[in-house]
Amino acid sequence: MDAPSAVGGPAIAAPPTETPLGRGVCILPAYNEERTIGPVLDGIRAAAPSFDIVVVDDGSRDGTREVAAARGAVVLRH
Repeated sequence: MDAPSAVGGPAIAAPPTETPLGRGVCILPAYNEERTIGPVLDGIRAAAPSFDIVVVDDGSRDGTREVAAARGAVVLRH
């Protein structure tokens, strides 16, 4: 049973989160970003560690997909 709140109703507890942002998904489009995608993904992880990251590789001809996957992103390619 929930503990009563200050106004007499049941207290509603927020789900535990790792950041004030809570859980979420970051969808990041990318095209030939091999040199820059790593630091971008690192920054997203630092700011929102509980977010899942999806990189949409828009037909890159460089190592964008490999770098993103190595950083733990889900990579979709078309």
